[in-house]
Amino acid sequence: MISHRRVAASVILSVFIATAVGLPGTGGQPLKYGNDLIPHRRHMPLKGRAVGVLVADGQSVLATEGRSGPPDQLCFSAAGCSYRVVYVPVAANPQIVNLQVPVGDSGRVQVYPSLDMARSANVKSFGVEGKYTLVEVEVNNGQGSPKTDSFVATQIHVMEGSKEYPLSTQKGVAQMRTKFADYQKEHAKANDEAMDRAAKWALGDRKPTGPREKEELLYVTWMPDTERLRISFQVKLTDGDFQLVESPVRPGEGGKVPPMKGTIEGQPQGPARIRTGTGFALTFGVMYEIDKQGKLVGAEVAPFTRSTWQLPPPPRAGGPG
Repeated sequence: MISHRRVAASVILSVFIATAVGLPGTGGQPLKYGNDLIPHRRHMPLKGRAVGVLVADGQSVLATEGRSGPPDQLCFSAAGCSYRVVYVPVAANPQIVNLQVPVGDSGRVQVYPSLDMARSANVKSFGVEGKYTLVEVEVNNGQGSPKTDSFVATQIHVMEGSKEYPLSTQKGVAQMRTKFADYQKEHAKANDEAMDRAAKWALGDRKPTGPREKEELLYVTWMPDTERLRISFQVKLTDGDFQLVESPVRPGEGGKVPPMKGTIEGQPQGPARIRTGTGFALTFGVMYEIDKQGKLVGAEVAPFTRSTWQLPPPPRAGGPG
């Protein structure tokens, strides 16, 4: 997949279709949410106790913000904000010691001597099962948290499956995956036509060379004001007019050339082949909302957006000149 972070040129964005319609069979009206399906560095303070979703597959969403973590970590999501990294206290074999954590409204620091990332293995004692679970967490020993991207969950209480919250988050996500897959099939022709228009906009009379690639993101959050589970899917289709150009210089720190995989350091290597040209992308998606009974109550189609960027030619062997 092409990484936009690696390109030197700025990205040009243009919204060319702006529709928000209720989907058939949802039993609800358009939610007027807009096209911001996946939050980007959106944070808010947390009180001493907060209700949200523990998410086990947040890596792809974290990557959109330049963040990462162990593949088995759990993230906390509430109020449509960016995923928060969650730590839990452990009695033995801590992976993180003496971590300074901002707490309260002022962000004063408290030191936690023995922590680990929240993982499936160390939250089972709280009754957390599966990849998505609606929970109430005690945030930093009930002191709350300022606008940061992490906190310590000193207690975790599973909310779903109760009389007040009968829904199953895991089941809801699975059902919406199926619904979104059906949506893409039903709208395949319209999406292809939109991609053709994006190609014309980005390339003019030139034809895309491919490869056409697809990236799909899933974002899950709990909206405490409405007590609804929000499940968003975003698809990005990328293509472009590309050429592979031989480069005598391979990317490497300090101008050094690292050995390629499967070669022996010090032995001659062939020239690198670098992709250059004009890329473009089409982004679309759907956001669904489920009430605490587990019923789908609304959905919104996000408008198409398109973007384009340049992949510059590789540097020459003697450097820029």
